[in-house]
Amino acid sequence: MTTNEQIFIIANQLANQGKKPTVALVKTKLTEPTPLPVIIKTLKVWQHEPDFVAPAKGNNELTNEYKALNSDQAQLQQLIDQAVNDKITELITPLQREIDELKVVISGLSKSLK
Repeated sequence: MTTNEQIFIIANQLANQGKKPTVALVKTKLTEPTPLPVIIKTLKVWQHEPDFVAPAKGNNELTNEYKALNSDQAQLQQLIDQAVNDKITELITPLQREIDELKVVISGLSKSLK
């Protein structure tokens, strides 16, 4: 189900309850974070359809595919993040050792100047 469809469904549900679908009411009922401009734009074109309060059954398959893709994307992002962190650690470790060695040298020089 697209974000717009979800906003339409929520707006229809609110209207069926006798409530005016406001941006704030719709935002609190959305399942995923949605930018305010998207909600505002969608509500501007919304027309009350009392029977449109659930997604079409065919959309469930798309929703499941979408969730699977999001899960795959999240796993891929975790792998990328881990690879980047590993590489950063690999590059920083020798630099940290060098800094520690330089601190020892500086400390020795400071003592010899005293």
